[in-house]
Amino acid sequence: MKTIFVVSDGTGGTARRALDAALTQFPDAETDIRVRSDLHDAARVADVVREAAASRAVIVHTLVSHELRAELLRAGRSHDVPTLDLMGPLLERLSLELAASPAELPGLFRQLNEDYFRRIEAMDFAIRHDDGQRVEELGRADIVLVGVSRTFKTPLSVYLATKGWLAANVPLVLDLPPPPELLAVPPERVVALKTEPHRLAALRRVRAEHLGYASGDYDDLHHVRREMDFALTLYARNPGWAVVDVTGKPIEEISRETLARRGRPHSKSQPPGRGGGDTCLHALRWNATSSGTSTSPRPSPRSRCRRGCRRPRCCCPSWTSTSARRAWRCRRRSCGCPRSPTCRSRPS
Repeated sequence: MKTIFVVSDGTGGTARRALDAALTQFPDAETDIRVRSDLHDAARVADVVREAAASRAVIVHTLVSHELRAELLRAGRSHDVPTLDLMGPLLERLSLELAASPAELPGLFRQLNEDYFRRIEAMDFAIRHDDGQRVEELGRADIVLVGVSRTFKTPLSVYLATKGWLAANVPLVLDLPPPPELLAVPPERVVALKTEPHRLAALRRVRAEHLGYASGDYDDLHHVRREMDFALTLYARNPGWAVVDVTGKPIEEISRETLARRGRPHSKSQPPGRGGGDTCLHALRWNATSSGTSTSPRPSPRSRCRRGCRRPRCCCPSWTSTSARRAWRCRRRSCGCPRSPTCRSRPS
């Protein structure tokens, strides 16, 4: 029986799946697969190589760090242990084709997957806790939206869910007390929505006409004013709730204001390397420098963007120049990057 060590600075899942796929071509082979994951320093790499040498094993690895790959290769040759690099050649070829350097950060793929499933969970939570459903679970919500009918509670809940937030919403009905579970929620999680009565009455009237049902006093301006007065009175009794006016605002603006009033980032789960977010892959690489997992130079304070993500000037649309000598601007108008061949926004 041949022993195979699966070595990774992440979970080892990628190498294990690739190895399993390859081993299906050898149905009669007997193997003993041992996974050694989360290797982040040369000392642990050396320990694994010595362990593999004692078992006369082969090492299959997906180390993304160039330094750790070099250390594993050196230690393998020193102890006469064969090593199969599944990640290094691919990264080197992609570096040539893409004219870019890899981040060399383990676990990024897993982080992106976790972010995806977190958003799916948030969407399911928003649907299951829409319009006052399952109020006994309001304590699980990151944000609880409160408001009268047609104040964008449901679309705002769904939009926040796409950003990774667990959002629930509770409707307010005239002359009916709110559920006690709502009042038990920490006030810093509650966002109260308000709007101008005449705009709300017009919105309700259009909806009633579109659905073809008799609205009664649902779109009556006097009734709508009573509803809003009732809601505002409740908001005043709970001063810890953030109050957001949704009158005439798109859902994106309401979302930004909601998160800002609660002191939360625009996105709970920020996948690295995506443009337009509050963080970026470059920031992760530079942050890793302090822990010794990367040798990329830390940028100077002058190179940081307004959001603090520390992307290179040619990559970050939020970067602004602090020097008169860097006053040239590209077509993005806010990029402020120097005339660089790597900037896709520079004039042709």
